[in-house]
Amino acid sequence: MFLFSGGSSSQDILKTNEKFAELISFGKVLYIPHVGDENHQSYESSYHYVKDMFEQVGIKEVSLCTDLASLTLNYLVSFDAIYFSGGSVTKLTHEIKHANLTDMLKIFEQKKVIYGQSAGAIVFGSEAGYGVEEEYLSFIDYSLVCHFNEEKVEEIKQSIYRDVICIGDGHSVIYDKGEFQNLVGRSMLIKYDSTKKG
Repeated sequence: MFLFSGGSSSQDILKTNEKFAELISFGKVLYIPHVGDENHQSYESSYHYVKDMFEQVGIKEVSLCTDLASLTLNYLVSFDAIYFSGGSVTKLTHEIKHANLTDMLKIFEQKKVIYGQSAGAIVFGSEAGYGVEEEYLSFIDYSLVCHFNEEKVEEIKQSIYRDVICIGDGHSVIYDKGEFQNLVGRSMLIKYDSTKKG
């Protein structure tokens, strides 16, 4: 199961984090910070921010992983969820592929929860032809737009070549086994219209 958040501040995603805590029965979370830029904020500093954020909603066990190559499936499945924060989609894609984590994450997602916020969500979608050219993991056959602004609807419609799930700041969705539903707030599905393409 995926939990995708549109992002923003810890206060804006408080309701999503509360739902997340309930979803995993206040269990153990592994934080993978590699989407972020260490020159901007160290992984250790990001970890303390994330740990405090989850403690606010009753999640007491949050572990940090900075060495992706050392991860094993047995270790991963000892957690109830994996959390990816915002940053660079392309950087995170490269880090996951380089560490050969793709298959393990696919297995994990079938039984546990992967929570991605902003770029940490977008990375699991597929290229749609909209926005910045980046590399994606393509775990789902939708593209994800986070920090969504409804003024961008027509711009998105004109450039996409697959369906796009759009999630605004503070909003979130659950994606499970090919189906998605709103968790907090509402998302918008912009469907690809093949009749408009020449």
